[in-house]
Amino acid sequence: MKKIRTVAVDRDPASVFAFLARIENEALWRSSVTESSYEGAGGGDYAKIEPAVGLSGWTRANLAGRTIRLRWKIAAVEAGEYLAWRFDGQPWQGGGSYRIEPCGTGSKITAALVIRGRGAAAALEPLLALRLRRALHADLDRLVDVLSGGPRRRQTPVAQMTQDALPSA
Repeated sequence: MKKIRTVAVDRDPASVFAFLARIENEALWRSSVTESSYEGAGGGDYAKIEPAVGLSGWTRANLAGRTIRLRWKIAAVEAGEYLAWRFDGQPWQGGGSYRIEPCGTGSKITAALVIRGRGAAAALEPLLALRLRRALHADLDRLVDVLSGGPRRRQTPVAQMTQDALPSA
């Protein structure tokens, strides 16, 4: 299944891309995500890690009352414009992307997510599709709030650490 949504935000494309490229920022705007990291970045300086094809990472998420750890690898990067990744196949196949384009005085963000279950998980795809559509809409609304200086979903040590990554108004 593939889900796509586009939103607009009053921030320049470079600052939007920079925010999304700092993977630890996911916990600020994705409701299911509790933590994300590039491989080997534990305790490191995230600001120095540039997304590059082949760079691996992981995301810890709460889904349906269970905590799972998803592993992924960056599949494509167009600096300042596009970032795509693929899951490693456990528990799902697929991946996603963000495309950031100029739009008036701000940016247009298009997020795409493709997920295919493996084995018995394939039977859950229709239910997962509905949940993913709702989550994608809500998460992108939160992303716009964060980038616009609106209400924050939560303040965590990661969130406090990354406040400097928020684009200035």
